[in-house]
Amino acid sequence: WPPRVQVAQVLCLLGAIQAWSRAFTGTSGQWPRRHGVTQMAGGRVVFLGSPSCVEVVLQRLWESQNGDFEVCAVVSRPPKRVKKAVSKTAVHELAEKLGVPQVLTPPSAKDKEFLEQLEALKPDVCVTAAYGEYLPKRFLQTPRLGTVNLHPSLLPRWRGASPVQRCLQAGDKETGITILYTVAKMDAGPIIVQEKISLDGSETSPQLLDQLFEWGADLLVDQVIPKLLREEVTMDTAQVQDESLVEKAPMITKEEGKLWPHNETALQMRDKVRGFTGWPGTTLPVA
Repeated sequence: WPPRVQVAQVLCLLGAIQAWSRAFTGTSGQWPRRHGVTQMAGGRVVFLGSPSCVEVVLQRLWESQNGDFEVCAVVSRPPKRVKKAVSKTAVHELAEKLGVPQVLTPPSAKDKEFLEQLEALKPDVCVTAAYGEYLPKRFLQTPRLGTVNLHPSLLPRWRGASPVQRCLQAGDKETGITILYTVAKMDAGPIIVQEKISLDGSETSPQLLDQLFEWGADLLVDQVIPKLLREEVTMDTAQVQDESLVEKAPMITKEEGKLWPHNETALQMRDKVRGFTGWPGTTLPVA
């Protein structure tokens, strides 16, 4: 075609596109909101975690950023000096590898400077998974939509520091992952979502921890974060825990790893081995 004809056709096409756009957006120049559908604004998410078993949670959050939310910072336990080297947590190292904009490693979650840094981030949601620090009231008041925690048990059963280990030690036939709001009392907040799996007696704590946090990461990005940002779930609408069903999961001591054939059944010793695989391990005292 002659050049003049091509230019005329392009101008005609552009005019048609502009008219079509105005028909849909109106004079405001914005796309109309569909009735009955809440639009999701981009949310700012801060992730708190430390050990390798929760790396999958940060990885899934980072990979799932799509304009609906962004991971603006990661918080982890501070590095430790081992001989002449400095050892960072697994989550800290992953955050740096991914290029997370800000990585914070306060000596305590109560640290004043850290809390000021968190407030400056203006997070919409904070997500915790095995962070390893008590979160003070000032922290919990900072995120606009609250703080949620991934807990590897069927709460209110096994509240505390060692839920998977205590679950296996007790010989439970099922367990699961719970995502709940964080409140001042440990693992006592209302439940957003909970899923369960059956146990066949062959699981060990490191294997089960990895499995539950991987599952929880999927639930977090597929269900929980979208609902939180749309405000389809709140502290008031989540499921309150039944305090009559609470079982505690206190931190394990090295002494608990000893097996006592004269006082424990073969099944009890098997379940201790399953629960204490990794740390503290199990030993059989020899007279």
